[in-house]
Amino acid sequence: MHSAANIAVVERFVAAMNHGAFEEAYALIAVDAEYHNVPYAPVFGRQAVQDTIERAGVNECDWTIHHIAEADGVVLTERTDRIRVGERWIDIPLMGLFKIAGGEIVLWRDYFDPAATHPKTVTTQGEHDATR
Repeated sequence: MHSAANIAVVERFVAAMNHGAFEEAYALIAVDAEYHNVPYAPVFGRQAVQDTIERAGVNECDWTIHHIAEADGVVLTERTDRIRVGERWIDIPLMGLFKIAGGEIVLWRDYFDPAATHPKTVTTQGEHDATR
């Protein structure tokens, strides 16, 4: 596959997630894929990816790709992943790596700060948030 086709796979994946078409998104992931949210442990297999996302309680996605590039079958994305968990939206700035083979995602790795997934402490003027 050439770079435009590999980028298109990732763009289709993100679009499906954003439209709540999770099954369509999962179908773009290889059956034996690796999914790694760094710094957490990786999981292996399409079903494990689906289970991980479901276990996280993700109800909705609004992911924005700021930049995207491809070389040698690897697509890099700079994104902000906005996810709804329960009634709360979380914005996660991250860098993502997708390795594409045969039109499928065989490796999906996101690098992010886990502190971004935790709610910030509400502060009043003069107080400091301990998470900063």
